[in-house]
Amino acid sequence: MEADFELPRQKLTALGASRVTGSVALTGEAAGSFTIASIWESADGYFDARPQVVGDPEVRTLMQKRGMSPVQTSFTEVYGQSGSPEGKYAVSVVAAVAAQTPEAWQSVVEAASNVMLAHGVNGMRFTRAIAAGQQSGVHVALAYTDSLDDYLAASAASAADSDFVAAMSNAEGQIVLRQFNRMI
Repeated sequence: MEADFELPRQKLTALGASRVTGSVALTGEAAGSFTIASIWESADGYFDARPQVVGDPEVRTLMQKRGMSPVQTSFTEVYGQSGSPEGKYAVSVVAAVAAQTPEAWQSVVEAASNVMLAHGVNGMRFTRAIAAGQQSGVHVALAYTDSLDDYLAASAASAADSDFVAAMSNAEGQIVLRQFNRMI
């Protein structure tokens, strides 16, 4: 899988993506599925590039060989990042957040980053789903780690951290889903 991912990574990067990652879901309804995520300066840039990559004969051959097909495109906004968003694993933590103010989100970013990074998580990226089907509007915190045990310890510490609990309460946030992913 790792070798196969290099072709779409190269194509997306050549067309303007500043970051391209691949992951395989290890848990939940999506277990076993492969995701390519990329960061772009503009939505137009991504949507102009996507058909070039998906329609590329080399990419189509690769997808047919692996039995893959594009199923979903989601568009999210990154509104916070801390530490180094790299690691063997990424844990997606999906939250419904009622308070739709940047101040409420920023307090969650700061509190979550403080406790998670202090307990072994490499880095965090915080996003809001803009156009993602049924997931539109939810917030997703991605915790990057080299050890799921470290993530689980950090998660337990966050549940006991008064700053994190207060920030989530003020944002009227509730975690609704977690998914473990192995990064490619």
